[in-house]
Amino acid sequence: MEIRAAAVLDAQAIAEIHVAAWRSAYRGIVPEQHLEALCAEKRKAYWSSAITAGEPWVHVAEGADGVVGWIAFGRSRDSGAPEEIAEIWSIHVSPPVWNRGIGGRLMAACYAELRRRGFAGVTLWVLSANERARRFYAGEGFVAEQETLKDVSVGGAALPQVRHARALHDVTSGAVPAIS
Repeated sequence: MEIRAAAVLDAQAIAEIHVAAWRSAYRGIVPEQHLEALCAEKRKAYWSSAITAGEPWVHVAEGADGVVGWIAFGRSRDSGAPEEIAEIWSIHVSPPVWNRGIGGRLMAACYAELRRRGFAGVTLWVLSANERARRFYAGEGFVAEQETLKDVSVGGAALPQVRHARALHDVTSGAVPAIS
């Protein structure tokens, strides 16, 4: 398994994984009609543009059968976030290969790249009802910031999400700098 920076040619695989992962991970959380309406072609256009623009940074996990996962990350998009805080915008692995360590390898590559770029901490947002993802992030050292609970509109439904954070340089030393 190789973790590498995404190329525009990876946009189709990224889009297909994005749709398949959403349909598997968010069933019972996100309205069904929204999941069924997801379109890989629209996602491909978004990811082609994002990879070309270089925002967010995107890495893929590629095995013998091609791209099987990806992670998108960059500067924090949260209002008032310090310059040294990054954000994982999204991470998805193809459902048939869940639980094989691919997500952890993508996260490790992300942390290394963020450290190289001088970031001290990283945050991400996760739907509160997504227990599977929350367990994964807790295993990666992320801590939920319950005071950040807010609703996001997905498919016409208001779904609560919470920000999680972790330090990058010395995870044992304490908290990520606060974001107002």
